[in-house]
Amino acid sequence: MRTAFHRQLEALTASVADMCARAGDAMQRATHALLHADASLAGRVLADHHKILRHGAHAQRKALALLALQAPVAGDLRVVVGDLKNIADAQRMGALASHVAEIARRRYPAPAVPEEAIGYFTEMGRIAIDLSNVARHAVRSRDPVAAARMRRDDDAMDELHRKLFTLMMDQPWHYGVAATIDVTLLGRYYERFADHAVEIGRRVIFQARGEPMSVSGVIARIVGFLRAGYPEGIPPTDTFPLLALLRRRLSDREVMQIAAELVEHGDVPVDATTVRVMISKITDQMPAPDEVERVKKHLEMCGWPVSDGFPASGG
Repeated sequence: MRTAFHRQLEALTASVADMCARAGDAMQRATHALLHADASLAGRVLADHHKILRHGAHAQRKALALLALQAPVAGDLRVVVGDLKNIADAQRMGALASHVAEIARRRYPAPAVPEEAIGYFTEMGRIAIDLSNVARHAVRSRDPVAAARMRRDDDAMDELHRKLFTLMMDQPWHYGVAATIDVTLLGRYYERFADHAVEIGRRVIFQARGEPMSVSGVIARIVGFLRAGYPEGIPPTDTFPLLALLRRRLSDREVMQIAAELVEHGDVPVDATTVRVMISKITDQMPAPDEVERVKKHLEMCGWPVSDGFPASGG
């Protein structure tokens, strides 16, 4: 009975991941239509939007059936409820992509984006597509480290959104009211697309850990010590030994929390998948003892009492 339930749960999660991919594909095509004044492509994006809605409605029925008939608890309940909310976010991402396509089609044959703003929307489109891809991967693999990295791209999107307003307000702008409205709306659509993708990432982290994205307590203090010890970032030669050192006193889950924070802010020169592989190898393939000792001494010199365990709450 539980085997069938977990198959249904995996099918639900796969449906949510597919919705993220569909929303990303819609935004990719909508962005191309916007930047190249392609009314035909914009029309196809709009025509295909009902497929995202239909897929979402089907996934919602799956989630509600699991809640009603299987009565999941604990971690399984987090997955079902999280997926149910993620469906709504993925649907909204698809709707925002259709809004971009609608502006592109409405302004045809003229370009909807003034030349000065093309670079901004090119980059905003790239970030939006990247976020949808990461959301798809994070949902499908339930990878909290990948999900945590999404905040960095969201920050970049917010910065581009702010720069758009600077472009219109602080620079000579001769494109009239219609173009101003279009650029303002488009910037908001891309920014909200990123926000919904990040919300999906937050729920992936909650599903995996039973806690929100933010870190606190000893984990936050360890991250702070590591950043102080490596102000220029952790070099590749120290990454694996450092993970092994952390693993001596922390669980894999706690090491993953620390890794998520470091990856998100670019403090380690590897991606989330590589970190996960490194952590999985620690048990069977430890780094050389002298490498671990070198990292340990480096941290001790920076004020981290590695030999005495991790700092207490009042430290």
